[in-house]
Amino acid sequence: MEKLYIIGRDECPRELIVHGGETLNLSFIVLPGVSCKLDLDLDICGPGADVTLSGLYVCPADERVEFNIVLRHTAGGSVSRQLFKGLVLCDERPAAHSTAWLWWLRMPSTQRPVSPTTTCF
Repeated sequence: MEKLYIIGRDECPRELIVHGGETLNLSFIVLPGVSCKLDLDLDICGPGADVTLSGLYVCPADERVEFNIVLRHTAGGSVSRQLFKGLVLCDERPAAHSTAWLWWLRMPSTQRPVSPTTTCF
């Protein structure tokens, strides 16, 4: 199963079980304007199970983004990966600058300038 969740728009799972031989790829995106706490309880219950969790957040400094993930391997021979990254924008930046960062993130990495205008995050 492969699923993308936009936090603040989509209902996210709270508990999942992945059995042997199953594959689960979940991605979570939090955009500016959403403060959130995501709780996920995940059991990997068999050999050959493959789980990948990833997330991206972009928020101003006055918003709160929290991922609480409990991942249990109850059987050997399974694999899990987690990668969560984000940008916290400085309070003194104008709103238009946030748009510049989102534009910069959408560019292919080989075409990106070092920074859209500043390195403050």
